[in-house]
Amino acid sequence: MSLGRTGEVADTIRLPFFQLVAHTMELSLKAALSFQGRDEEDLIGIGHELEWCRRRATRGGMSALEDSKVASLIDCLGPPHARQAFRYPQHFHWPLPDMEAALHTLAGLLDAVDSYILTSER
Repeated sequence: MSLGRTGEVADTIRLPFFQLVAHTMELSLKAALSFQGRDEEDLIGIGHELEWCRRRATRGGMSALEDSKVASLIDCLGPPHARQAFRYPQHFHWPLPDMEAALHTLAGLLDAVDSYILTSER
């Protein structure tokens, strides 16, 4: 079965899937920020704002985050993630991307963060 197909199974897992994608994005961006020297208090203060994390990590030197696919996925998942709409029952009115495309973009982000942390000097 393809993740991107609509239907009963895909619809059942859609919000939990995107909760995991968005939370993984948040934690990977915060890993980059931590590597750049941000302390725990600063990271907590950012909250669940994916775009804010991306901008700060980019300003800190992680240019791979300027990728249009990453920015587009953050634009799409950031607002519902910040409002915890994936986690808690509420009216959900945000459009969501294709699941397979989101997973592919997430994999690229994780590779970029991994490479950034392993090959950069503090």
